[in-house]
Amino acid sequence: MLAPRPRTRTGLTLLEVIVSLAIFLMALVAIIELMNFGTERALEARFTHHAAFLCQSKLNEMAAGSIGLASAGEASFDDGGLTWNWTADCTDTDVPYVKKVTVSVYRDSGYGRQVNVTLSKMVIDPSKRGSSGDSPPVSKYATDSTDSSSGSGGGG
Repeated sequence: MLAPRPRTRTGLTLLEVIVSLAIFLMALVAIIELMNFGTERALEARFTHHAAFLCQSKLNEMAAGSIGLASAGEASFDDGGLTWNWTADCTDTDVPYVKKVTVSVYRDSGYGRQVNVTLSKMVIDPSKRGSSGDSPPVSKYATDSTDSSSGSGGGG
């Protein structure tokens, strides 16, 4: 007669289930932390890009003469529900009527970090340059256009 075979167990023990569940939960916590980190960095990149856009806008306003070319203390402006702060520093250069303008735009990102963008540009003083609407300067050597005696004659 043959000896009965010992039965093999086909299921998992409680200890194996608890260990596998613990490994799964630790991996899940790590994935959630990575997602939070990625979201914070994406938001910071978005704020930095927007701050660079606002900084360039303020520089262009100063170059166009909408804002005077003078150093400005801290000022704030509201942009889409977010309050941004900006400062401007204008310094003279060796070239007459040319100033170095440095504008900084910044705000708290909400995660304990401050988004800060600073741009510099050499700007010609808008009060010293002309525009396309200005009339050209009159030269003392200008002649009357109705004078027919001057000019070179074309022979033919």
